[in-house]
Amino acid sequence: VPVLMKEHHVPAVSIALVKERKVAWTRAWGVADARTGAPATAATLFEVASMTKPAFAYLALKLAAEGRLDLDRPLAEIVDLPSVPGPPELSRITPRRVLSHTSGLPNWRPGGEERDGPLPVLFEPGSRFGYSGEAFFLLQRVVERVTGAPLEEHAKGALFAPLGLERASFAWAPELDAALATGHDEEGKAKARARYRPANAAYTLVTTAPDYARFLTALLDPEAFGEGALPRAGVEAMLRH
Repeated sequence: VPVLMKEHHVPAVSIALVKERKVAWTRAWGVADARTGAPATAATLFEVASMTKPAFAYLALKLAAEGRLDLDRPLAEIVDLPSVPGPPELSRITPRRVLSHTSGLPNWRPGGEERDGPLPVLFEPGSRFGYSGEAFFLLQRVVERVTGAPLEEHAKGALFAPLGLERASFAWAPELDAALATGHDEEGKAKARARYRPANAAYTLVTTAPDYARFLTALLDPEAFGEGALPRAGVEAMLRH
């Protein structure tokens, strides 16, 4: 690993190995910030980017298992969709279509996410696959309406605590900075930190490699986490093609 890190100018790597449905081994190399030389450890927080989506999907399916979220009810019946008039297909987007990336929405609308600009629908919802972070952000608004809490607050009680994810957060907070790895460019030079706040269900999760691996073990063996975990039927729905 250190040889590859040097070859590709990667300052830090953290690895967690899952074996027999458990986190069996973890190791970190390098520095979490090339400017300060702070060492990377198994407790170093990394931005997991679009691997945020499976964690959010877990929360949505848990709400569905509890009967609080209807996977086939249009989002537009629960929250107001973008205020700029959009195509009628927007009213046919459901949580199931969001979670399976068949919503018809683009990854992000022109001009960037979370803007109040026109939100195009690229194809009939449910007709085919089309990766979309924008759709996940809309479903986040639905989840927040259903739970009556911001995503980060709901996740603490429904995901982080039940699975023992002690170092995970959907939103940046000052107390995370000391443990957070800095992003680096292709030459290994430090970049400015994003510090995402508020949370976005598509990409803002920060966590450690061991904690993300522990989340994956909850999909492999949900019974090991008791009643607080997503039931087996929900896991099977999550893994369905």
